[in-house]
Amino acid sequence: AGDWSYDDATTDMSLGTNTNHAFALKTNNTRVLTIDSSQNSAFNSQNLDIKGPNAGNTQIRITDSTGTTGTNSFDLINDGSAAYVWNRKQTDLNFATYGTLRMKIRASGTVGIGANGGYDSQMLSIDAGVLDGAIYATSTDANCFASFRDNSSTVNVEYGAIGNSHVFRKDASVKMVIDADGNVGIGTTTFASTTNLQLK
Repeated sequence: AGDWSYDDATTDMSLGTNTNHAFALKTNNTRVLTIDSSQNSAFNSQNLDIKGPNAGNTQIRITDSTGTTGTNSFDLINDGSAAYVWNRKQTDLNFATYGTLRMKIRASGTVGIGANGGYDSQMLSIDAGVLDGAIYATSTDANCFASFRDNSSTVNVEYGAIGNSHVFRKDASVKMVIDADGNVGIGTTTFASTTNLQLK
């Protein structure tokens, strides 16, 4: 009917079993939490809700027996303004489905997509497996482009599609076009009717 509490500043409190049996918590005569004799826990509930006592940082922190929480743990964090998946240890963060690796974020920060995890020498690498298409990008307006820069670039070097044409641009200024018929325009986007290569 009321809360069960224990308050003694001089001793620790234990709640559980001294024998090789499971320990369970029940509500409405139904087991909600079961801890077996190997210290494995099972929740019999559709939801696991965690709400911090104050506004700001609320965390789930996971580590093994050799780790230190908050130092080299795996954390799920909500700080009130953003959410974080945080691997504090210098190890890879792996994502898998159906028992197979699908994506890897390495400790170095490089990302590999696919069962083989890609290459650490590339910031992003994709192993498409048997799929012929490794990347597919779409846009809901008239243009779809990828942009490239190095440390000396002063403009965006872009490659993409306008309609059915392959287009090379610099800062949205078209420099070369390969249209749907295979005609090539360098420095121009218009073609003479009898010309397959148009230069300007």
